[in-house]
Amino acid sequence: MGDRGTLPHAGDDPADCRLRLRLSPPFLLAEDNGACGGKNVSFTTICRRKTP
Repeated sequence: MGDRGTLPHAGDDPADCRLRLRLSPPFLLAEDNGACGGKNVSFTTICRRKTP
C-alpha cells in the first residue's frame, strides 16, 4: 500500500489512464486523471457496498 492507504500507479506518460482506488470502509473511493475512456467519461466516484 502507498501513502494514506492508496496503491500507487506505475508509468511515466501523464496521458495514460490512471485510476486511484482507496478503501475507506464501507466506501470505495475512485478518482481518475481524466484520461480514461474518452470525452465526458470519468471514473471519479464513491461506491458503497450494499448488504444482500
